[in-house]
Amino acid sequence: MKKKNCCILLLITLFPFLLKSQFLVTDINKSAVGSDPSFVRASLEHFVFTALSDQYGRELFISNGTESGTKLIKDINVGNASSQFWGLSIIDTTCYFITSIDAEALQYWRTSLKNPEPVLLKTFTVNGIASGQNGQFTKFGDHVYFLHRNENYLMELWKTDGTPEGTTRVFEFGRNIFPSQLSVFKNQLIFLAENNAGLSQLWKSDGTSNGTALIKSVDNQYGTFEYTVFKDTIYFVANDGISGWELWQSDGTASGTKLFLDLIPGAMSVFPLIYGCFGNNLFLPLIRCEWCQIVATEGSVLSTQLVKDIRLASKALAL
Repeated sequence: MKKKNCCILLLITLFPFLLKSQFLVTDINKSAVGSDPSFVRASLEHFVFTALSDQYGRELFISNGTESGTKLIKDINVGNASSQFWGLSIIDTTCYFITSIDAEALQYWRTSLKNPEPVLLKTFTVNGIASGQNGQFTKFGDHVYFLHRNENYLMELWKTDGTPEGTTRVFEFGRNIFPSQLSVFKNQLIFLAENNAGLSQLWKSDGTSNGTALIKSVDNQYGTFEYTVFKDTIYFVANDGISGWELWQSDGTASGTKLFLDLIPGAMSVFPLIYGCFGNNLFLPLIRCEWCQIVATEGSVLSTQLVKDIRLASKALAL
């Protein structure tokens, strides 16, 4: 209680100083509605965001933190009609984003943060099927890769060198395969995919059509969730229908993609969440309705140990 009271007293003391440290950079929308800034993405020297104004509707702005350095990047949907935005990503000193001004087309753009002159990379006909799966811009080698769902409802992997003519399709996935979470791993792109047949899939790509391939499928009815790279190994959560929700690992090969450890033996699920890396350990909250436990691992079964039992467990972990 004493510690809690000290924290409250410290907050009360610092609150006036915290208020003074906040200041208005510029008033984009002077009406009572406000500009409602969203999709804020920051680099070392700039940040971009979408904002609503009476003159332009919702469009993309850039700022260096000063009033004179805060300006509209482009009025994409000319006039006071708004554009819709998806997938804003900053890679080095370039911002990539997707816009739509109607239900028929999606536009993929890039703009330099140092000299904001947007370049339209590609326009796709989508027939009203704009999807949050589009985008996920990821730099790999000399290109930036992204996902797109086409007018036939098929997901595609694309790449761009920053020019319209250098924006090309790499691979078209089969029907009902939904890739996500692009990242670079061991000089290749790695991503997860789900499909309607109940398969969790791990894929790889070297940036070519022939080099884009399935690594391994995990047969289940539930799909996959997040993954992370820790000590040159991919860790992800999956349910193979035998061991329940458990932690899996992969070295990027089919034979090296396997269950890491059955924390609750059998089909009883423990549902680990990949919390993050700290020091030499990967931390996993294990969640069930009866309890929640924190487990840490250095990447081997022998190094995996219980850190904290937040609630009394009804079952013992197989460690």
